[in-house]
Formats: sequence, structure tokens, C-alpha cells
Amino acid sequence: TLRRVLEKRGTNEPGAEERARLAALGYLQGSADRTSQGADPKDAIGFLAGLDRANQLIGEGRLAEAEAAFRAFADREPPPLAALEGLGRIALLQGRHAAAEQSYARLSALDPESVTALAQLVKLARERGDLPTAIERARTLAQLAPHDGSASRLLAEALLAAGATQAAEAEWRRGLEAAPHSPWLRLSFARYLLGAHRWTEAKAELDLIVADDETPEEVLGAARSALAGLPPSP
Repeated sequence: TLRRVLEKRGTNEPGAEERARLAALGYLQGSADRTSQGADPKDAIGFLAGLDRANQLIGEGRLAEAEAAFRAFADREPPPLAALEGLGRIALLQGRHAAAEQSYARLSALDPESVTALAQLVKLARERGDLPTAIERARTLAQLAPHDGSASRLLAEALLAAGATQAAEAEWRRGLEAAPHSPWLRLSFARYLLGAHRWTEAKAELDLIVADDETPEEVLGAARSALAGLPPSP
């Protein structure tokens, strides 16, 4: 554990590995040359231990205790980004979507480039029927992560839900060109083609999914099932 590592090193000062982890979690504010603007790295050791414990509590299903642990950190100013993400994750697990959106919105405001926060905010906007907001957020996400198949899928599906069929298809194609080994994105596009009764194009996409050795089993099974349901070739 982190505590044992520090004891072996004989110091409470975090080393390079701990500093990198703290920065990635958003505890040290800014880049490495601006960490003095964030929390004292010595104090941050306690945060890492608390974060590990909170995540362990989630894994054990002790969500109320995990929430209390994350909230103790989130009440600080500025709050560690990982604490806000943890609160959002717990709220989603409990079906408290408004609370989840509040946590992820706060995280996104502090870190506008957080793809995790944006992705969840896209999904939450769609769930409450706010397609314009979902599309706006998904466009930002796709710009931040242009080679991320999940980002492209979120945008394409939001556009399709809003009736922007041509724009949705253009985004599917753009995303697949940028990230051709994105099985969920390709399956999403194939399902769109199936819905449009474009059987030949759909089959071509499904065949690519089946032929890709890196396709996860869940996607592979869905693709094979879709292929079996295609109408016979004329």
C-alpha cells in the first residue's frame, strides 16, 4: 500500500509516482510546475489513502459510507476532482441522476477537458430528454477526444435521436475513420443501417466486427445475432 511504501522510504513526502497519481486525480492543481497552487503534497498522502478506501467501499456495496468519505474531500476548496467523480458515480449507482449531474457538472467546470465528466453529462442530458444539451456536450467531447470511438458514438446517437440523420451518419463515418477498431461504435453504426433497411451496408459493418480479433465477446455476440437475422440475399 501507499502507507507501506512511504514507511520504507522513511518520509512523508510523496515521490514522483505518488505525485503523478495525485496530479492525474486532480488533487495537485495545474501542471507539475504549478503544483504549489494546489494542496500540500504531504497532506495529499491522506487523500490517496482516503480515496483508496472510498473506492473499496464502493466495491463492497457500502455506498453510504463511500459517499461520506468522498464528500469529506469534495467539501474542500478547490475540491479534488476524483472526489467529485466518486460522488457522481455513487449517485448513478443509486439512480439519483440529478445529484449525479450536479457532481459531474461541478467536475466539468473545474476541468473542462474531463472526458469522463462530459461523457456522463451527455448520457444524463439524454435521459432527461434534453437533446440539444446532449448534442452540445457530445460535440465538445468529440472535439476533445476525436479518436475516441465512445465519444463519436455518443454524438452520433444523440444526433440520430434528434432526427439529424445525415449529421449522425457523417459522425459515425468520421469516428470509424479515426478509430477503425472501435467495436461499439461500429455496432452502433450497423444497427442504424439495419434500421434503415440498408442490408448490404449493415452486413459489411457486421462482418468487420466479426473479423476483428480484438472484438469483445458481448459485441461479437450481438454482431453474429444481427447477421443471423438479416434477410436472405436476393
